[in-house]
Parts: sequence; structure tokens; C-alpha cells
Amino acid sequence: MVSSCGLARKKSCLRKQGVSGKMQAFCNGALLYGFLAMAAYTDGKKGVIPVWLTGGAFGLGLCLSWWDGWSGTVGYLVRFLLFAAPFFLLWLCRMMGSADWKLFGIIGAVRGGMPAVSIIFCTLLFAGVFALVKMLITGRLQKRMQLFVWYCKRCMAGRVWYQYPAVLRQEDTIHLGIFALIGAVAAGIAAWWMG
Repeated sequence: MVSSCGLARKKSCLRKQGVSGKMQAFCNGALLYGFLAMAAYTDGKKGVIPVWLTGGAFGLGLCLSWWDGWSGTVGYLVRFLLFAAPFFLLWLCRMMGSADWKLFGIIGAVRGGMPAVSIIFCTLLFAGVFALVKMLITGRLQKRMQLFVWYCKRCMAGRVWYQYPAVLRQEDTIHLGIFALIGAVAAGIAAWWMG
């Protein structure tokens, strides 16, 4: 004998108690860490993050954002666009893979705000340190910096954007899926440590 009005009251009562918010946070965390674990695995094993993984995580996150109604869905889409846009420009220059900008967009859409910024910062910090050490060990640092300066001058001169030549060398690639998982764990530990 539960009417739809009684069900609505029960749902609003649960929302006031915080059960709904905690469940939503748990689902978003499970989505994010599950997505990052799968992305790290496929990126490390095959060197790519598949489209079905990024598309599936985006779609599932969009469904979970509906928990807050239209405002949650629109907020999810806006956060995705804001966090993906700078990395999309790097992808246009062919300085990163096609899945990497979507990876950062999904991190931004699911976590949002400063937690997403801290995850992306940790990801780029760990990937940058790894790339620097790798270039120092292989002796390619000077050549890579010269190549980067040449590439920037070509782009700034208004010439056609070329694919960044270093991306063509498979041994020089950095797999950001792995570092995104490391960055998310490090950002989570830092947030827990700071209280």
C-alpha cells in the first residue's frame, strides 16, 4: 500500500539522512577507480586505451549523474568539456593519444573541482618525472628538447600543424593510463592524509 507520494517522501527522507549522497559517492568512486584500473591494464598490456572503455565509462558516468536530475547531468557534461578541452588541443597537435584527453575528461567529470585537479596534477607529475628520467637514461633529452622547440616554432609561425614527430617512435611513448591510476591513488592518499 505504498503510493508514489509515499515513495517520494521516503526517497527525500533518505536523501536528508545522507544515504543517497554516500551511495552516489561510492558509485562514482567505484566507476573512477574501476575505469582507471582497466585503462592502466589495457594501456600497459596493449599500449592503447580502447574506445569501448572510454565510451563505456563516459556513458556510465552520465547515467550516474542523472542521480541528481538534469542539473547533475548538465554539470557532468560541462565538467567533462572543461577538463578535456586543454588536452584535446594537445591531441590536435598529436602530442598525446586519442584516449588520453578522454581519460582526463572522465576524471574531471566524475570527480570534479579540486579532487580532479589534484588527480590530473599527480598524473602529469609522475608521468613527467618518468619521461625525464627515461630521456636522461637513454641520452635523448637534448634531441627531444630541440625537436620540441622546432615543433613549437613551426606551429607559432602559422604553418600547418604537423604531427609531433616523437610520437611516431613507439619506444618514446608514455602510457598515461598507468600514471592516471598512480596519480588517482596518490591524490586519494594525500587527501586522506590532509584530512
